Amino acid sequence: MIDVTNNYDTLEDLIGDINGVKIFMNYNFWHRAKRIHDMLTDQLIKSLILLFPSEVIIRHIFGDKVKIGNLILDLPPNIVIVPYYVIKTLKEWDLLLHNEKIAEDGVVVVNVNNICDSAEYVYPAYDYIARVFEQHYLANCGIDKLEKLKYSSIRTKLREGIDAASKGKPSVMYKSEAEYLKLSYVELKAKVDFYIGLFKNSSKQTINAYEILRKSKIF
Repeated sequence: MIDVTNNYDTLEDLIGDINGVKIFMNYNFWHRAKRIHDMLTDQLIKSLILLFPSEVIIRHIFGDKVKIGNLILDLPPNIVIVPYYVIKTLKEWDLLLHNEKIAEDGVVVVNVNNICDSAEYVYPAYDYIARVFEQHYLANCGIDKLEKLKYSSIRTKLREGIDAASKGKPSVMYKSEAEYLKLSYVELKAKVDFYIGLFKNSSKQTINAYEILRKSKIF
């Protein structure tokens, strides 16, 4: 079981109808989730959008339940919007009916002028960009400072790091998040490709939702 309970103990990362099409999206799309839900609703499609880091999504698909406070989630997705490495794994297990690239995003650090300015960052524990950030930090700042970083930093579970970044703490996030929050940032010269994937044995309504999403301009 993956416990992603945080200090807020809230369910802001779940949007929609429990009986709708289950759409698991990487958490960095939080600022677009309501628009996506409303767009599907306008097409008379009920949906439940769940926003989680990439590692949580892939572990949940392969059997791990997700715990938020007293809520236990065990909801296999119908559609995913995730980094390519997740899609690659799902394809290797022959779980997908269709997939295609839908967006790309950059990795940035905020509230610093240079990546090595701080050894105390706020960054995700379960998302792909944690690996990207640590690799760049090692290459630019050295192994000793990386060890200090791992000891001193705050590793977030969901997106509680948004508040920390907004309050001026050195943080790691996706470029689209920083731009949405109007935060100045330093790019790490790393792009993350996001793919949309449709699982096999999907209903007609799920396929309709998939077609709407992959053709939309929201991403």
